[in-house]
Amino acid sequence: MNVLIFGGTRFMGRYVLRALLDVGIDVTIANRGTRAENKGAHNVICDRSQPGALEQFKDSKFDAVIDFSAYASDWVEQAGNFFAGKISRYIFISTGAVYTSSQVFPITEDFPKGPPHPFAPYAAEKIRSESLLREFSSKGAFDTTALRLPFVMGPDTTKIESHSYLVACYPSNQYFWQMEANQSTRLYMQEMLSLIHI
Repeated sequence: MNVLIFGGTRFMGRYVLRALLDVGIDVTIANRGTRAENKGAHNVICDRSQPGALEQFKDSKFDAVIDFSAYASDWVEQAGNFFAGKISRYIFISTGAVYTSSQVFPITEDFPKGPPHPFAPYAAEKIRSESLLREFSSKGAFDTTALRLPFVMGPDTTKIESHSYLVACYPSNQYFWQMEANQSTRLYMQEMLSLIHI
């Protein structure tokens, strides 16, 4: 099996790479090349902000894409169009910030999305990305999963912030964590890895 990871040079991506390599998956990591190469992976320089950046993959064969780096929804739209019909699954690393503020916990996957909250512009891009991917999936381009992650922690965690988020994925009822009210929502690295099914 061949997997393409966009991003993947920071905290979570490194753990996902190790987990994939450990089960014999062939991994290509595509990013801007601003950090050290990832051992065991095929490292490719790819700046998604540049037109035609994905053309270098036109002859590549991947079974799945894991997208850590799409902060701009336009990048997801470009990738969706490029990989439509060429991959079986697109795993999008979204965020719990897609949900509007709540004083009631736990919240469910269908809880209202959007502002007001401090991360409104970031959340809006993630919400649009999820919507685009659902549309691609509904047209049969590929299956898609969005991981609405809270703050993920692990041995290399450098910063812990205190916000209450819910982790949920679509399709509904696939995975779900219930979080206690008034407590930071944190997902540990091993739990995050268990969410990724290719």
